Amino acid sequence: MILTSIKESTREFHQEIEELAYSNKITDNSLSLEEYKRILVVNYIFNKNLENKILENNDIKLIEELDFYSRLKSSLIEEDLRNVGIDPKEVFKAIDLSHISDLYSSLGYLYLSEGSTLGGNVICKKLKENENLKNIDKFNFYGCYGDNIGPKWKIFCQVMAKEVNEVNEDKVINSAHKAFNNYIIIFKSVANFSL
Repeated sequence: MILTSIKESTREFHQEIEELAYSNKITDNSLSLEEYKRILVVNYIFNKNLENKILENNDIKLIEELDFYSRLKSSLIEEDLRNVGIDPKEVFKAIDLSHISDLYSSLGYLYLSEGSTLGGNVICKKLKENENLKNIDKFNFYGCYGDNIGPKWKIFCQVMAKEVNEVNEDKVINSAHKAFNNYIIIFKSVANFSL
């Protein structure tokens, strides 16, 4: 199954992102406001570029099967950025996603984007408990799907199972690797941002 293959082949990427994205600090409520801002900027750059590319490619099949417009996260992150005093236009930078050219390369990237929502409610709860973030009243990005996290992930998994086979599985996996690499590169580039 494609999801098992992607999960196994991206295990090291997952571990690196957990370290970069302050997972331990989120869990123990020690995440600082600056670190939270960095997380938002990284997710904004990644998701805004991905959404733009998928919509530019105008893959109607993908857009309809996933109800893609209901999965757009960048506008929610823009709200979060404004809530912490950051103008989204000031931090956005385009990244080259020209390699996302079809359904399979899109699905590889969406694996990361959609998978990142799975812990959203738990992260949202931890952020609300964090004294360093007590002046923030809403965490739009991390609560993006609310109670629909499970159903939305299930639909994504069904689309993957339906569309991906032995012929195109490698393309999806390679695209997922590129997605993780891009995310890591963005995170490292934002590490030195003054926010």
